[in-house]
Amino acid sequence: MHKNKKKEIIIITHSGSFHADDVFACASLSILLEKKQQLFKIIRTRNEKIIKTGDFVVDVGGKYDPSKNLFDHHQKEGADKRKNGILYASFGLVWKKYGPEISGNKTVAQKIDRVLIQPIDAGDNGIAYYKPLFENILPYEFHSIFGVYSPSWKENIDLDKLFLKMIILAKDIIKREIKKNTDSIEMERIIENIYRNTRDKRLIIITLPFSRFDIVNTLGKYKKPIYAIYPERGDKDWHIVGINKRPGSYLTRKPLPKSWAGKTGKALQKITGIKEAKFCHRARFLAVANSKEGAIALARLSLNKK
Repeated sequence: MHKNKKKEIIIITHSGSFHADDVFACASLSILLEKKQQLFKIIRTRNEKIIKTGDFVVDVGGKYDPSKNLFDHHQKEGADKRKNGILYASFGLVWKKYGPEISGNKTVAQKIDRVLIQPIDAGDNGIAYYKPLFENILPYEFHSIFGVYSPSWKENIDLDKLFLKMIILAKDIIKREIKKNTDSIEMERIIENIYRNTRDKRLIIITLPFSRFDIVNTLGKYKKPIYAIYPERGDKDWHIVGINKRPGSYLTRKPLPKSWAGKTGKALQKITGIKEAKFCHRARFLAVANSKEGAIALARLSLNKK
């Protein structure tokens, strides 16, 4: 926290057990106030008299009034709802007002709301937002992460100190989301420009070490791409990745040939006739070559197979 001559700002949230919602809401406000070099402290309480003294009141108090920085969502009437039906929890309410200022970009703030905040808000409001594919197998969410840090029934841990420890973790995650999503805007523009200037749009050749997920998600918006080629960060390998049929799926528009599945080194080279061939994933959505030319050859070979 920063010390200066400004008034000390008070952030108030509830005492007792904590969850991803109140942790991330307070972490967001911490980043905001640190950017302004503003002295602040966080108080955890349910005392109504103390709550009234807060400059920001988060996840407690029974009121939502963004003009007064009151960000609770537990009152009978709730707080607010997104167009997709997901109710706002305190994290989302804070981000709705201050997200663009915290992230420095409205588009980045919207991306972070979608990938990070809406799942947390949904969970905190008791809203199911996914369907498990396997019995008793669920995603390891932020609620799970903060839950595992909370004390077991055998432990005697100071929850206020633990809460501040979780704030540090949440701040780092938010800052990384801001950085990654800010850079992804430039990345998407580069990929889209490459796509527009590629004659055979089935195969998109990218020369920068973007992540596989970023490439697949960006090109997935277009109907024509089948494969993309890109260099692996930190070594000389080039990857061939299939474009997914839909976001979040490993089912590609054209899986690599069955005969390549799980093959490596000489075995893959013998089947393909390409000496640079190095590896093909058994699920047939990814292959690797040790040169750009080898990757292009593998991709074109797969494109031409029925």
